[in-house]
Amino acid sequence: MERERFFEAIRKVPKAEIHLHLEDFIAEQSEKVSSLPEFLVEVRSAQNSRKEIGDFHRTFRRIARYLKTNGIVYAEISFSVPRYLNNGFIYPEMIKYFEAQIERIKREDNITIKLIADVSRTYGVESANHVLDLVIKHKSRDIIGIGLGGDEKLGPAKNFANIFKRARENGLHTVAHAGESDDYQSVLNAIKYLGAQRIGHGIAAAYDAATMELLKTKNIPLEVAPTSNIVTGHIVKTLPEHPIKRLHENGVLVTLNSDDPNLFNTSLTQEYWNLHNAMDFEFEQLYIIIINGFRAAFITDIARRGYIKAANKQWSRMLALEQRIDDKSWQMSCQTLFDRIE
Repeated sequence: MERERFFEAIRKVPKAEIHLHLEDFIAEQSEKVSSLPEFLVEVRSAQNSRKEIGDFHRTFRRIARYLKTNGIVYAEISFSVPRYLNNGFIYPEMIKYFEAQIERIKREDNITIKLIADVSRTYGVESANHVLDLVIKHKSRDIIGIGLGGDEKLGPAKNFANIFKRARENGLHTVAHAGESDDYQSVLNAIKYLGAQRIGHGIAAAYDAATMELLKTKNIPLEVAPTSNIVTGHIVKTLPEHPIKRLHENGVLVTLNSDDPNLFNTSLTQEYWNLHNAMDFEFEQLYIIIINGFRAAFITDIARRGYIKAANKQWSRMLALEQRIDDKSWQMSCQTLFDRIE
């Protein structure tokens, strides 16, 4: 299928994106980055540019525009709490403002956004404990978990084990970046020490059969972002060599994400095109990846069934347009697939 028609079709299918960073939407006009050092410079610059609560107004406007344009009806977005605290923001005031913006987006665009508070390896264990204290003390309906980002090698998972344990004891979900810039052992450590419910990136797992089997057995989803992985360049350099299909075909619950769409000059729709055009994903496989986004999201079973039902309905509608969509693989009979997914 040609690119334009593919984009039109995929955009209309309701989708979830569960690995996004608030900081990517801050800059007035983000610069495309081509390496990890450039990326880190841009992110820190964006974070440091926020000085007052009102500075986030345009940030949430950009988030809403991105989600709407890509047919994303549910999103989980990480934000770097330590950096904003260092910039002088008062945590409860900041969260109250975020809640108001999220409520406005829900009201105006019918898009649900939830937040993941990133405790970050960069700032160390003491900072992470402080962030968790704030999250627990100032409970928010929109903050559903904590995440661990930053350099995997400089911040071993075991150092943050007690923090993640305490987070779960207080009803928070837990996710961790792993297997993005380090090998599969980093993924295993995130599971062993952190009890991570999802792994950010995790593509190094594709190079160890036992790790893939563990992810499959424990049903731990991966938040995969191919373009991001190529730009940072630690494990893969090109789309065709990216291991997302290997992970998927080995039974790992893989989700597709853009990570930082502005900095990486991509979008969720573009990432689906990349899977199809550069990595040989058939349409049935693409649809399963779409549904995996809802499967992996931190939502209720009722909400999950509702989202999947809406996605099934739109997918069926497109299949009926045979006069417009002549690709045989697109015209496949999906009823068995729908029944299995629902």
